[in-house]
Amino acid sequence: MKFLKLKLIFAIFLFSLSTGCLHDSNDKHTVTEIEGNWESSCNAVPPFINFYEKSILKVANLTIESIYTTFSDVDCSLPDLSFRFVGSFVIGNELIISSGTTVKELDKKVNLFYATPKSDQLTEKYNNNELCEKSWSKNVEHEITGCNDFEFAISSEHFDIVYIEENTLYLGDGDSGDGSSVEFRPTELHERKFMKM
Repeated sequence: MKFLKLKLIFAIFLFSLSTGCLHDSNDKHTVTEIEGNWESSCNAVPPFINFYEKSILKVANLTIESIYTTFSDVDCSLPDLSFRFVGSFVIGNELIISSGTTVKELDKKVNLFYATPKSDQLTEKYNNNELCEKSWSKNVEHEITGCNDFEFAISSEHFDIVYIEENTLYLGDGDSGDGSSVEFRPTELHERKFMKM
C-alpha cells in the first residue's frame, strides 16, 4: 500500500509540473506569462480514504520547482508528507486537443527530488524502514534523488500539455496519455486548476 501511494503521488506530481521556454516569439504563451507561483486547491486522491493533496509550482529562470504535499484532512491543514521536485522545461508547438482547445506542448526534465515527512507517524515509519538509509526528522528535507526506496526519484522526462486562461493554468489529464513519451502525450486537459499566487 505504501508503494502504491508513492506511485500515485508521483503520477499526481507529473500533473503538477508546468512551465517553459518558447521556440517561437509569436506563440500564445510567453515565459513571462508562465513564470511565477501557481497553487492548486485541496483535492481528494481517490481511491484512498482521508488522503488529500495540494501542489505549488514555482517557475523562474527556465526552471520549474513543484512542491507536492499530502494531507490527512479535507481542508489540507494536517500535512503528512511533502515532495519537492526541481527540473527544466521547454514549451513547444501548439496542439489542438480533442475538445478543440489549442494548448502548448510542455516537455519537462526532472533532475532533483526531495522528501520531507510532516507528521510524527510518517517520520517514525521512515526511520523504522530505514528509507534511503537516512535518519529522518519531522519537517526536515532530505534529497532522495536516485534512492531506490522512492522508485520515481530518478532523472526523468515527461511530455505534457499546458493551457493558460487568464490567471488559471491547466495541465494534461494522465488518463488521456501518461506522458512517458511524445506518443503518449495527454490529449485532454485535467480539470484540476492552478491559480496564480
